[in-house]
Amino acid sequence: VQTILRHFGNMQGLWVAVGRMINDNAIQQREEAPVGNIQGAVKNLMDHYETNSVTGLRTLALEGRYPELDMMLHEGRKYHQAWVERVFLQYLKRCNANDRQRVKAQLAAICDMYMWKLLRVDGGLSREAAESALKDMLSAVLKQNQLFLEGDQPDEPE
Repeated sequence: VQTILRHFGNMQGLWVAVGRMINDNAIQQREEAPVGNIQGAVKNLMDHYETNSVTGLRTLALEGRYPELDMMLHEGRKYHQAWVERVFLQYLKRCNANDRQRVKAQLAAICDMYMWKLLRVDGGLSREAAESALKDMLSAVLKQNQLFLEGDQPDEPE
């Protein structure tokens, strides 16, 4: 225990280091999501949430109690927004300036861990049913905003 405390300074330092390691692994996994491919993006999210949701939801429940944890959660939210921007860029580029922020927020909400929880935990859906629900919601937002063009294959990478 003394060696650990000397290395990390205190227990908070240890928890921050563990949190950084978890975040780094999550980012590496999320970066594998294909751009412009709804099915691939949803599979990537589901792989991530099926593996990391218990820790993620417990961490979110501690929000506001520890400044270091709040900083990591803020970074995670920023990363999620950047992920949405990267994965759905071909569609977001087609939005007019007035609609882009709203559409991006809709896509981010659908792709959020809480949506996974609502579908899988609270809703009792199988992984396959939850994946289908996410794809349906994402496609609906894109179609409603006329962001699919003829020839788009939203389930195929460009």
